[in-house]
Amino acid sequence: MEKIAVFPIPNCVAFPGNTMPLHVFEPRYRQMVDFCIQHEMPLGVCHVEKVLQKAKPEQTVAEALSSNQATYKPVPILTAGKVDIIETFQDGRLLIEISLDQRFQLVEQVQMLPFFIYNANRYDDIMLSQELIDKAEIAKGKVLHRLQALAAQAPDLSQLLASPEWQTKTPDQLSYELFQFIKLDSEIMQAILEEKTAEQRLISFLGVLNKITGRR
Repeated sequence: MEKIAVFPIPNCVAFPGNTMPLHVFEPRYRQMVDFCIQHEMPLGVCHVEKVLQKAKPEQTVAEALSSNQATYKPVPILTAGKVDIIETFQDGRLLIEISLDQRFQLVEQVQMLPFFIYNANRYDDIMLSQELIDKAEIAKGKVLHRLQALAAQAPDLSQLLASPEWQTKTPDQLSYELFQFIKLDSEIMQAILEEKTAEQRLISFLGVLNKITGRR
């Protein structure tokens, strides 16, 4: 079990293998970033289950920078990684970058104020048989084919998907890293994040793609 700091953000679903830039302005989250860096603690970013405390209405920029905003209950499955400060602005805001590399399942809250810290277990994929590994490769090919068809009117994206870099990614890598540039409904993305195999993540994603074009 590991301790991780948790940054709940509505409609934000983070996947391993991606880098997330964020502007941080609330005092508690600026403190959280400093704490994670000093203590080498992973920082998790996640979607939310519900609002625990609403923000004060009609705040000025100065008030928003000097007071905490809404508080949310985090979803139990999330992705975390090492955080770095890219820039500190004169008004105290931070531009940070989180190198997301590991899924976690929250087990127990050990700190609520000024920011959340949880005990968490790593949330890893199940071990695969050769048959399931082969099925994942087939699902990968189908996803890339459908994406290239949908991206026909977006040359830059089509070229990226056809590049050796993307064609040679493993099913595991593809099932996460696609979400660098593809955004879906947050509940759908959260369900995909929680899948325990690359094949199932890719099949779930393929189902979404097929609905876009009405394919079965």
